[in-house]
Amino acid sequence: MSYMGIALILPSFVLLLIAFHQLGNSFAVNAKAKELVTNGLYAKIRHPMYVFQILLFLGFAMITRDVIAYGFFILALVFVAWRVRIENRILEEKFGDAYRAYREQVWF
Repeated sequence: MSYMGIALILPSFVLLLIAFHQLGNSFAVNAKAKELVTNGLYAKIRHPMYVFQILLFLGFAMITRDVIAYGFFILALVFVAWRVRIENRILEEKFGDAYRAYREQVWF
């Protein structure tokens, strides 16, 4: 289980950094719609930073096999679901049909 956790954490961390870099100036702590990023990882996954953050939490929980770590993983899932709903709404309000078309072409 520990090896599987490590195998999950390492690529997730690298891909999280790549997604952060590709988001560029569009990154914001509070959801904002500066620009619709659809290239790189964002060409396949609508919210790659969240996907890889969740995988990091899961990998950590697998390594530690700790109930608290699994609890943080569940809390992260809830937080991401809440955050994605907010961001989807903001992006749809700002970019309209362009965002809806993009959303239909990519996963999560």
